[in-house]
Amino acid sequence: MAAETFFRMEYKMNRRVGTNATPQVSLWNGIVMGGGVGASVHGAARVATDTTMFAMPETAIGLFPDVGGSRWLPRLPQGPAVGLFLGLTGARMSAGDLLAFGVATHYCPAEQLPQLEAALIDAADAAPQGDLAAAAAFVDDAITAAGAGGAEPPVSKLEPVLPYIEEFFGSAFATGQAASAAGPGHAGVEGLKSLLENLEAAAAGSSDKAEWAAKTLKTLGRMSPTALAVTTEQLVNGLELPSIDECLQMEFRLALRCATPDGDFFEGVRALLMDKDNSPTWNAAPAASDVAAYFAPLGESVSELTFDA
Repeated sequence: MAAETFFRMEYKMNRRVGTNATPQVSLWNGIVMGGGVGASVHGAARVATDTTMFAMPETAIGLFPDVGGSRWLPRLPQGPAVGLFLGLTGARMSAGDLLAFGVATHYCPAEQLPQLEAALIDAADAAPQGDLAAAAAFVDDAITAAGAGGAEPPVSKLEPVLPYIEEFFGSAFATGQAASAAGPGHAGVEGLKSLLENLEAAAAGSSDKAEWAAKTLKTLGRMSPTALAVTTEQLVNGLELPSIDECLQMEFRLALRCATPDGDFFEGVRALLMDKDNSPTWNAAPAASDVAAYFAPLGESVSELTFDA
């Protein structure tokens, strides 16, 4: 299947999840990454379990957090800093992290999922339509009926470092927003540059924050420089776009620009998923004009992503 056809079909499905009047309840049991996130995160209710491992690890393979990442990542309750952190680092999250950051809406122990599924099916005819608050209450009732009401999720390991995330990634996001006035591509390049510089300066110390900054720098150092800059630009832009439609239309352009043989996406897939040597040879860090080219209209040869009403 050609990349254009695949991404067009996938993003239309993501949009359907995010706009369907019938509330979708997703059970996040085990690994939830990439496309699995897109098939669920835009739904009304997302139930995490004690086995959930959630991440958007695309920058490690030279891609960007797509499937609507530009819609939900910069709109998390704690602000865009958390979304930028998750999108750039690909940090793995447990149920505790997902609930703390507002990504998951509910929790149910994995051993009680069969009972929860049965309770949801039994009450399906009473499911509310188009009302997120009512959908949340509907799932609350089903979890209680499953005997999992009041169950405590795992403790979040990321919430204690939220002040660091807000300090460094919040500053980078704000820098990107200010730089966007200079034109396309500048948010990604300048926002990322400020992030790396600030982390490097902080890592020189001997505090807990210095240790965290050094660890975060090491993580970012493994990622595609182009993917990091494109992702920063993507999330800054995404916060300004009015709906999931525009976000996915932007991401469609990015996906097709990434899916070229000389790009970092091909090299990342080779190094991490095919040959598994874990030694990708990335392209050099991009200039603002290079980043801007990813976001430009597709032109006459390929039609833009559109949606039926």
